[in-house]
Amino acid sequence: MYSLKGISDFIPDLKKGIARRQDDIDLNLLVTLDEKRKKLQLEYDNTKSESRKFGQRIAKASSQEKISLMQKVKNISSQIKVLKKEMDVNNQDLMNQLLMIPNMPVNWIPDGLEGKVIKTFKSPKEKKTPFHWEIAEELDIFDFKSASKISGSGWPLLKKEGSKLSRELGNLMIEHHISKGFIEVSPPFVVTEKTMLGSGQLPKFADQAYKTEDGDWLIPTSEVPLVNFLAYQNLDISNLPFRVTSWTSNFRREAGSYGLKTKGLIRGHQFEKVEMVSVVKPEDSKNELDFLVENAESLLELLDIPYRRRLLGAADLGFSSSATYDLEIPMPSDGSWMEISSISICDDFQSRRAGVFCKDKNKNFHPCLLNGTGLAIGRLIAAILEHCWNGKAVVLPKVLQEKFKKEELGL
Repeated sequence: MYSLKGISDFIPDLKKGIARRQDDIDLNLLVTLDEKRKKLQLEYDNTKSESRKFGQRIAKASSQEKISLMQKVKNISSQIKVLKKEMDVNNQDLMNQLLMIPNMPVNWIPDGLEGKVIKTFKSPKEKKTPFHWEIAEELDIFDFKSASKISGSGWPLLKKEGSKLSRELGNLMIEHHISKGFIEVSPPFVVTEKTMLGSGQLPKFADQAYKTEDGDWLIPTSEVPLVNFLAYQNLDISNLPFRVTSWTSNFRREAGSYGLKTKGLIRGHQFEKVEMVSVVKPEDSKNELDFLVENAESLLELLDIPYRRRLLGAADLGFSSSATYDLEIPMPSDGSWMEISSISICDDFQSRRAGVFCKDKNKNFHPCLLNGTGLAIGRLIAAILEHCWNGKAVVLPKVLQEKFKKEELGL
């Protein structure tokens, strides 16, 4: 999010950043609206000044002169109202354009879409396995047929040990984050339009989210309420980094014609994940990014799941992000790599939109925010089913065997 003031100063940087993102954004309208803003502001200020001068003359004028001067003041007042209305309309148009401009990529990430693999953990499983939903159906722990009858296509239904696996993974991740200094938050699943604007979901991603009849929205990620939660926390620079985590259901319209990717728990209208959000000083953003990434990686290593860390290219960044690492898991069923976590620096982009301030002595500033998945529960279940399948049963990761009081999920 960018300020209305000084737009012309950062237009060159916006052009460079948008080019690196390979976004199709025309800044000409933004420039035109900003020039009009300056012109209207100057005219408004001059007219107000003229009105004050007439007011001073009225105080010293004769009775006869006052009548004429007061009529002129009345005419000027009408002109001021018209200018104010025109300014408000133009500023709103300008703000709408600014809300569609993404965060700019940092200079240390690569250009393009490909990105760069930074780290790998364990080799992918060589033996091909059934798809995770096929394993789940054999174990009778998913029931997508019933889900489709209840809600239509694209909605999950876990049962028996599938439900327990989801619950235990969520608990494992939340407790892990709490042990690392995160504060657990259980936010509402329905938020206002202002809240969606604050996190950067609106207006760009309106068609991907669920909107209620009264204008509220179902959260597409708990990043949305967590970022806005920070606006009401009286943050102080002495308390940074400030970290929060949440385990929620999330709702998106993204499921569509993705072939096999729409089956099972990879893509769907409803999914569960654990989210991490951090507040730091701008100069600490890179160190905090490393902390969040390593924190998410430690969960995958605890579960003994292979993964790779990939630094995204500038053309692959999310809307609010200036730098992102994705953690990806190899899926033995088809050899693809599946994103299990995406962790980003958002600078002050979201804190400006959401009105998040941090106190530093006698002044306030917009802090740097970071967010990341820690981790996506449904996708993690899919990975465990495929990676731990031995042809007859799913051999549970050791950290889960105590929770289930057994070593494997089988018939």
